[in-house]
Amino acid sequence: MSATILCQDDALGTPLSWQLRSRMFDSKTGNDFANGTVRQTGKAVPEAIEITTNGVKTTHKVAGPWTSNWSLFEAVQRASADPARFTLLEDLDTVKPAHRLHRRGEETLTFAGKEVRATRYDQIGQGCLPRVYYVDGTGRLILTHTALRAYILDADVAETHRKKLALFAKRELK
Repeated sequence: MSATILCQDDALGTPLSWQLRSRMFDSKTGNDFANGTVRQTGKAVPEAIEITTNGVKTTHKVAGPWTSNWSLFEAVQRASADPARFTLLEDLDTVKPAHRLHRRGEETLTFAGKEVRATRYDQIGQGCLPRVYYVDGTGRLILTHTALRAYILDADVAETHRKKLALFAKRELK
């Protein structure tokens, strides 16, 4: 799966547009499974979200602030206050209303073998398991998890991507 998301520079990192491609294949043969490829584009339009998946367009009406679970990974790193209630676009295709993100304070975690102070944020809302985010003192999201999934920052990988993004910004990376 790969995705590119263009987000607004607001408290929630609201997606403006995105492209997503997902491919399922047989690991032994490398052949694609029938109907195993998903191509999706989406965009914010006034008071709605338009999503086109494999050529089929759907429109979801959304009133008020909204974001995606993937956009929150970035937005929580800039959080200075609890945002208002928002609608969550989970995995860029399922609308889930009445979400909230709350700053819960500082905690000490063991991360990469070291004790790290991190700010904890909790996200709750309709149709989702509660999610916890931990942001370290430098503003990096180092861990986020639900009861079923966890994403953990690999600092070495993050540095490699930071260098690639710097080259890309200078237009030196093709």
